[in-house]
Formats: sequence, structure tokens, C-alpha cells
Amino acid sequence: MAEDAAPWLTGFDEFRDREIEPMIGALERARHEARGAALKRASWLIPLALLAVGLVYLYLPGDFLIFAVFLAVGGSWAWIQYPIIQHQKNVKQTLVTRLCGFFGLEYFMEPKRDPIPELRRVGLLPSHNKESREDQVSGSYAGVRLALTDLRLRQESGSGKDRREVTVFEGPVFCFSFPKRFNGTTIIKADGSLIGNFFGGIGTGDRERVTLEDPAFEKCFEVYGTDQVEARYLLTPGFMQRLMDLRESLGDRMQAAFNGDSLYIVANNGQNKFEVQGYSGQAVNVQLDKFIADIGILFRVIETLNLDSKTRL
Repeated sequence: MAEDAAPWLTGFDEFRDREIEPMIGALERARHEARGAALKRASWLIPLALLAVGLVYLYLPGDFLIFAVFLAVGGSWAWIQYPIIQHQKNVKQTLVTRLCGFFGLEYFMEPKRDPIPELRRVGLLPSHNKESREDQVSGSYAGVRLALTDLRLRQESGSGKDRREVTVFEGPVFCFSFPKRFNGTTIIKADGSLIGNFFGGIGTGDRERVTLEDPAFEKCFEVYGTDQVEARYLLTPGFMQRLMDLRESLGDRMQAAFNGDSLYIVANNGQNKFEVQGYSGQAVNVQLDKFIADIGILFRVIETLNLDSKTRL
């Protein structure tokens, strides 16, 4: 196991043998049933679809032929694949829910809480006009409330043949809430070089650049705040080192902000933290360690940033 020393894994081996392994066996049987159902659908739907295409070719005008063929083939394929798609969703829902339950967390395939308004308010998200959310994990650890959501933001421009869509953010967003409120807002943004720093300050409103006496930290981040004194109080040498350590796990496009009673962390790293990559029993078993590592990131964030200390910093 990748994190044998992690305190949150105490008792996990017994839990895996008692609950996870039998569940994987049941999911493997369900996978074979789903494949069988899909093959059964294909065995009689494909001849019908071919017959329909032939009739379309004979009786419909040429202008409608391509559209009709596309509709028939696409609809048939979607209907054939439906049992497999449903099984895949069930694997993800069942496996991640059970794992989160062991760690005292809740999993929602469709997020219950929308983090975008909060993240937009503190300036951690790029400009966008399309958004999607999935896979939310929430709960508490060491007295700190936490939530993790996978987020994808896109910017769409133009129309028709000139329509263009660019993904501007894709990755996990974290929210940690604790019993301490801050007077102002402190934003820790990914460093963007001299020119990037200048443009990075645009849109920060009344937040002023906070200069810190740590060259290594300044190479990784740029800091803005509404309260210079509080920003420096938060960003002690030890805390800055913790942030740089966390950046090693989440990638160099990690950013953070303190606002109200919350710490927000976003990582534009292209990752979907709880996506299932394979659905056979063997593949699901292999992915267990990945899921454990993903859940462990939540707890490591709290321990790395020392949020469970008396000062909550």
C-alpha cells in the first residue's frame, strides 16, 4: 500500500478483505452481465438498423440520406452501449462511496455544493462562460470541514464554423472551513514571471501586492491581500514551506486564498481525481490504491497546512 504510515489507513486492510474484495467480485459478475445484455441488443438491433438504412436509401430524398443514416447508426450504438455505460456508472458510484464511507466522508457523483461562486469571488478562477462539475467528496477530518470537487471550465467564442471552445481550467478544487474568521482576503496565485505578475494583478480590485522575504516562495507564488498585516501574519516561513510542499503534489498551477472562515485551493492540473479507468475486476482492484491516494490528498492538505493546530494555520 502506498501510504502505510498514514493514520487514516488504520484498519483499512481488514476493511478491504471484508467488504471491498467481495464487492469487486460482484461488480465483475455484473460486468459480464452488462456485456451479455449489450451483445444481445446488438444481435437483433444491427440487422434492423441495416434494414432501416436500406429503406431510407430507397425512399428518402438524397438530402435526408446522410442525416437519417447518422441518426440510425448513432441511436443504435447508444442503445446497445446503454447496459455497459450504466454498469460503469455503478462501478464508480459503488466503489468510491464505499471507500469514502470508511474514511468518514460522503461521495456525490453530482455535487451538492457549487464552489464556483466562492472561488470566483476570491479571484481563483479564470474567465469562462461554460462550466461543469462532478465527483464531490465532503466531510471532516481533525475538526476541519472539507470538500473536494472536480471542476472543468471552458471559454466559448464565435459561432457556426468560427465557433471555438478552449478549456481554461480542469482539476480539483478544495474548500477547508474552520472556526477562525479572517479580517481580509489573501490570495496566493501561481507565479507568472515579471510580465505575468503585472497582468496577474489586473482584476484583483482593492487587493494589493504583498512582498515577502522568501525568494524561493516568490519564485512559485505571488500574493495579493486586502490586509497587508494579516497576509504577513498568515504567511509565516513555516506556512510558506508547507504551501511549496503541497505544490509538489498538486502541480505548479496550484493557487490558494483565505477568505471569511475558509481556505480555498485550486489546482489547474488536468486531473479528474475520482475517474475510473477500467471496469474489469482486475482493473478495479488496481485502481484502489489510486482512489486511496486521492482521498488521502484531502487529509494531507490538512496535515501539510497544519489546519488542525490551535491557530488553524
